[in-house]
Amino acid sequence: MTARKRTNLDFQEEQQQQEPAKPKIFEQPCKAHGCPCMVWCGQLAQGLNVCEFHEGIEGKYFPEVTASLLQYKDLIELAENLQRDWKLIDDYNSTIKHPHVVQTLTDYFCSIGIPDLSPQTNIPSCQVDGKTYYRDESAYDLANRIKKWVKNHVIKAEMYPNSEESQKNKKIEEISPMTAYINQLKQRSIQRQRDVEDYF
Repeated sequence: MTARKRTNLDFQEEQQQQEPAKPKIFEQPCKAHGCPCMVWCGQLAQGLNVCEFHEGIEGKYFPEVTASLLQYKDLIELAENLQRDWKLIDDYNSTIKHPHVVQTLTDYFCSIGIPDLSPQTNIPSCQVDGKTYYRDESAYDLANRIKKWVKNHVIKAEMYPNSEESQKNKKIEEISPMTAYINQLKQRSIQRQRDVEDYF
């Protein structure tokens, strides 16, 4: 009986049996405890595991940011859907339904007391032969404006570790490593002098 020579197909079958297929992850919940936001594939690819609102914030402020985000959960969800849900994006961009969708969004923002977030219309776009053309705000731009509004209401400047506001109440040694180092050298030399004086 002769043995059959192994082929590349045999090796491929063995590898497929050994390694189960890993599911592709396009989103996951923010790692900040209780946060209603998601971390999306672009952020995951950059190695981030917290949402854009928690990113760059000092850890001690995470609970405060999360509590504020929970108040604006519906706005964040609307913004995310305006950027990622193709049904909503197509509906917003539809030439037939667009005016109705803009009016519906305007009514919604007015009813929750934030009329400033209503979709912007008649934005000067470009000039051709001296004539100005106008456009309405895109779904993507509206979503970014909503997120920016939420961020401005949730995050304070002192929450960022190296911002001017976070440095105001700190001692100079906490802000400047050089000052801390020089002060440490100064303390050592003073201690040496005392030791020498005590010895003699």
